[in-house]
Amino acid sequence: MASSFHMTVTPNKNTLYIQIQGGFDGSSAQQLIYTLKQYMEQTSRIIINTDSISYFDALGLNLLRYRIGTVVTSKTQMTFIGDNSSVFQSITSPRFCQ
Repeated sequence: MASSFHMTVTPNKNTLYIQIQGGFDGSSAQQLIYTLKQYMEQTSRIIINTDSISYFDALGLNLLRYRIGTVVTSKTQMTFIGDNSSVFQSITSPRFCQ
């Protein structure tokens, strides 16, 4: 995991809010996937704030893109917000979330 990576997770009723901070690499993607798995039974909406990401590693993005469909279903609304949200746009397409 990137030494600077940190997540703040705030569950609120059916919404899960995650603020990700620091560098985003393969280990960071794994940690995000693991966190999503923990909350999937309790949430129908996920909001991930990307404002505080300092850098992206291609491995991290590809790993998240590959694994997201095993965790998040099409019934779950997942939105990336913030300054870096455009980096994640292809990840939230219906093709990846089944």
